Amino acid sequence: MGERLRDAFETSFREGVDQVMILGSDHPTLPAAYLEAGFAALTRAHLVLGPSRDGGYYAIGLDRRAWPRAERLFQEIPWSTDRVLETTRERAVELDLSYLELPIWYDVDEPQELERLIEDVRDGSHTARALARLLARGG
Repeated sequence: MGERLRDAFETSFREGVDQVMILGSDHPTLPAAYLEAGFAALTRAHLVLGPSRDGGYYAIGLDRRAWPRAERLFQEIPWSTDRVLETTRERAVELDLSYLELPIWYDVDEPQELERLIEDVRDGSHTARALARLLARGG
């Protein structure tokens, strides 16, 4: 996971992008306002983290001025554990990277989290249509 994140940031910055935000795919009802706030925060900080309830993050954003120092954010992280966010925060401090955090959100990793997802889905959204297809197939 760390290599893929590092490579995505490296490629984006090499291609001339000034701010990059990478999102997890297991947050289908994440409010767009959170992403807007994340990009706005990157004008004031090197790093933006979107914390998820499980101890990870749903988004991580970097400003170009943090690179390549920020590469270490993705090394020796206990991926897929409840310590990802905490370890990333500690690493940011070690690297002298300023960071801001977005509001907390949730992942949809486990069956019990589907109930929250169903509550949050807006009628007519892509997520609502995908859920309807899954339910129709008995999934």
